Amino acid sequence: MAAQIAVAGAARDALFGACEQVKDETAKALGTTRQTTRAQAANALAACGEFKEAERIGDELTKRLPNDTVLNRILIPLIQARIHFQQSDSAQALKLLEPTRPYEGYALFQIAYLRGQSFLSQQKTAEAGSEFQRIIDHRGSQPTSPIYALAHLGLARAAVSSGDMVKARKAYEDFFGLWKDADPQITILQAARGEYEKLK
Repeated sequence: MAAQIAVAGAARDALFGACEQVKDETAKALGTTRQTTRAQAANALAACGEFKEAERIGDELTKRLPNDTVLNRILIPLIQARIHFQQSDSAQALKLLEPTRPYEGYALFQIAYLRGQSFLSQQKTAEAGSEFQRIIDHRGSQPTSPIYALAHLGLARAAVSSGDMVKARKAYEDFFGLWKDADPQITILQAARGEYEKLK
């Protein structure tokens, strides 16, 4: 349980761009042998640019558990796709995520969010918006996930890219409403406020 809490903190901090804490948090989590916790740690490390360590953990898990469906059909592709996305190879990230579709109910938010980010980086705004909207429409599947709030931000950015400023303003405002009590120093929140100001 302690490892799961540590890796959840690492995953959250990686999403928010607070990477200076992620290595310590994942180090605490990696003391366990549970494959799900280790895979989540690798995903957080990948999000913060620690590609070699993320790949090492993924390779180790694949060799140790070659028949684990959740690991090999969802978590490993997610790690690999995250690495490619962070390396500005969104096309490969999308390709790696495609086989997860039959299983993505297990990790809908993580998969849909990364897919949305990848589409957005390719200026495929309709596809990106659709992925972010799926998260918003299914909050009940992961009610405490920080990705739910970030999906509103993703939707806002997709709307800006497509030129729909009315939709963009609403999505930014929804995001700010969800994060009204958030630490104002969070990097992603500061970036969102700067983006919103440009719409005025």
